Amino acid sequence: MKLIQNKNIFEKSDYFVLLPKEQKIMPINFFSDIKYIDLINIDEQKIKLFKNLQSYSLNNDSEHTLLCGSRGCGKSTLVKLSLKQLNSQIEKKVKLIEVFNLSLDLIADLSFILSQYNYRFIIFVDDLNLNVSDENFKYIKSLIEGSLISSMKNIKFYVTSNLRNLSVNVNQDSYVNDIENKDMRENMLSLVDRFGCKITFYDFNQEEYLKIVEIYLKDRSIRLTENIKRLAIQWSIQKGNFSGRTAHQFVKNFIINKD
Repeated sequence: MKLIQNKNIFEKSDYFVLLPKEQKIMPINFFSDIKYIDLINIDEQKIKLFKNLQSYSLNNDSEHTLLCGSRGCGKSTLVKLSLKQLNSQIEKKVKLIEVFNLSLDLIADLSFILSQYNYRFIIFVDDLNLNVSDENFKYIKSLIEGSLISSMKNIKFYVTSNLRNLSVNVNQDSYVNDIENKDMRENMLSLVDRFGCKITFYDFNQEEYLKIVEIYLKDRSIRLTENIKRLAIQWSIQKGNFSGRTAHQFVKNFIINKD
């Protein structure tokens, strides 16, 4: 197994992905039609994340970061766009490597290899959903804090989860007594506690959702009319939420079908 095929690969991009099947890192040409400035209703989260990233880039104290909360509220988008915003301001770029849940067992090898490069890296795991009985649970727990790898100065872990506390997955058909349940929750909370920076996201309301729709439309030189508001609300009802993702999907769908 050779995760990095080309020693100069990190000169090609700031964004990379660890391919699970091939077990190698590949550069990604990251593009988003959402701008950093468009991420509204999460000002506190933006500031906290950016300060942590900026401190990391300056070789100052920074933390492993957990972003948790409602689905579609912009957790992974915020990480990637914040990095883009930061890298536009600094000479020595921070590199992000996305690792899928299927490849968590490769993180130790990956971290060791990255420690030998003169770059700062973020190992990014999107939508982490671990069961405490999963082998990967203890693995990730020790990697983030407690192992020698976790002390490497040029590697930080950024993780998102749709669950507020990476809640324990319990089979509803099985009986779990109070002691076992308590142990599971304590184990899960001990993982959460290992992230020095925890950023929580909350559900948007209808007014906040429509404001996001308005911004995305404005970027495309379209005014938010009462009719478009009505359509946007209908779309959100179908989707079952007022998230930023739902707003973005509505605007893209509206543009495709408006003629």
